[in-house]
Amino acid sequence: MYALLVSDCAILVADNTPVDGETSADRDIAALEALLSTIKRLNKNSLQYDIMLTTSIAYGPFHYEQRSELLGIEKNLLMGSAYIEAYIDQSAGKPKLQCGDCRIIEKNVPPQVLVALDNKGVTLFQMIQKQKKYYYYYWMRQRPEEIAEFQAAYKNTENLKYVGIRLLLQGHQDLNVIPNDNP
Repeated sequence: MYALLVSDCAILVADNTPVDGETSADRDIAALEALLSTIKRLNKNSLQYDIMLTTSIAYGPFHYEQRSELLGIEKNLLMGSAYIEAYIDQSAGKPKLQCGDCRIIEKNVPPQVLVALDNKGVTLFQMIQKQKKYYYYYWMRQRPEEIAEFQAAYKNTENLKYVGIRLLLQGHQDLNVIPNDNP
């Protein structure tokens, strides 16, 4: 696996080239498992610095080529359907990604990976739920039984945001109930 940092995003690329007698299907599943483990670790580490991430995972060709470098300027080539699909999902996907969301775009996912996601044979895949054209990964939960309660609580936080805005607009100025710990 390798990563590229571009502007305000990170591009993680999982190598799915079979090694040591692995089948293509085994390698695809192992690559996704490694990618999801990395995403979980990145999200947890980012939260320590009060940074919340969103993640789109897309399958397909991807190509990176280092082009030229000048003092303080770097030009590189990024192309491929995986990059484009993930970018479109991040910027215009429906439903809009929320803080903490990690989802796999179903389009172009190899059939053997879809079977593994649906059968939940890999322990990590038990934390994934299908919703329309996406598979959502609940990295912030430990057990599948916690997902429904998490979804309900998350929806409540979205509703509470609007209650707070309404109260502030109505003139309530004493809404500083959460201390600002950031310097």
